[in-house]
Amino acid sequence: MPTAGKAPAPPGSWRAHDEEAAHKYAARRSSAGVRRNLVEKRGSFVDERSISAASEENREAWRTASKLMRGANTAVTQLDGPAWVAGLAPLQQPAVPELLWSDLGGSGFTPNLDTMTKMGEGEFCTVHVTLAEGADRAVKTLRRSREGGEVACADLLRELTVLSRARHRNVIRLKAHGQRPSLVDPGRLGSVPFGCLELVEPLSKQLPPEDPGNVMPWVRAQGVKRWPVQRGLDVALQIARALRYCHDEYMPGYRLLHRDLKPTNIGLARGGRVVLMDFGLCKLWQRSAREEEGEGRCLTAQTGSLRYMAPEVALCQPYSHKAEVFSWASMVFELTAHKKPFFWMEPKTYLSEVCEGGRRAALPAAVEALPELHAAVLACWSASPAARPDFAKVVPVLEAALAQLPPLPEVVTERRDDGMSCCAIL
Repeated sequence: MPTAGKAPAPPGSWRAHDEEAAHKYAARRSSAGVRRNLVEKRGSFVDERSISAASEENREAWRTASKLMRGANTAVTQLDGPAWVAGLAPLQQPAVPELLWSDLGGSGFTPNLDTMTKMGEGEFCTVHVTLAEGADRAVKTLRRSREGGEVACADLLRELTVLSRARHRNVIRLKAHGQRPSLVDPGRLGSVPFGCLELVEPLSKQLPPEDPGNVMPWVRAQGVKRWPVQRGLDVALQIARALRYCHDEYMPGYRLLHRDLKPTNIGLARGGRVVLMDFGLCKLWQRSAREEEGEGRCLTAQTGSLRYMAPEVALCQPYSHKAEVFSWASMVFELTAHKKPFFWMEPKTYLSEVCEGGRRAALPAAVEALPELHAAVLACWSASPAARPDFAKVVPVLEAALAQLPPLPEVVTERRDDGMSCCAIL
């Protein structure tokens, strides 16, 4: 999620490419497109929406909703918004307590996004810091400009529902959900969904300075010292465990794809716990025999951030969960080399040399010194999705590699003045 208040991205930069892709994604995710999936591509829509299908009661709810939405010879143009939103309601109820908007901020405080500290802002949503149920929380809700969009609302509901059912220490925890009054037109738009999440420090704020050429050498050296290879690999291991859970354990018969892996979507909680966060682009899809053979699917292309994007996603080809294995390998490079992956390239060069030409960055010596880990990361960077290992195979290799290294220094987490966590190495 982009940081609030950033200057416009320079033309041709990585950020400019990602922002343009986000706008295109929002345009493709139009109401007409969603309704077309309902009528013409039921299987595709099942993958996104049948979030609660683990119980027979919820499976029956899906069947009822499907009949309501599809109907007999129903034309796309005749399918109105309220009907399908109402039909999906049984499948999109977050499995966490509901919280009143008026309860945020503590006693005597009137909740207002304008007075809350903004952490970040994306294409559809904003994240602010506030007090909820006696603890600092991150509140995620729709941007003002997106309040009237049923697709943005449905995507946020999907994210909250997915997170409410996640039970893993390395996936961010959704504490509560609720509805707030519209900031644009309460009379016409009514209420807008929001979620209260645990408050964590973005990993990107803890990493060494991005551009070695723009900081004093001693500042760069100090930042690198805080990130020995053990710490980088420990973070990579916790991310891999989170993705193993999402791909293999989140729901029987389904895989949960995050689709936007990058350091800004990784959080650091107390005690050094690493969490995968920002599931705004997630995709829940049904496993199949063809997928097990390495066959991808026609999902939204160029979803995520180009620097960490697998070639098949960047080149608008069918892809699967193996695209996230590639993205994870790019983060391993950043965590151990203390540099952005392919930092010397422009976006167009990345597309031609990495995605089409198969070029890869040289991993640091500390990783090369661990042969099995080095081979595993290179395999994760394979141009062939079928050749990339699943995280069920990656995790044991990482655990074995860390066991060969000295123990990780103790991590102390302090609370900053703005309520966020701050990790330090002793």
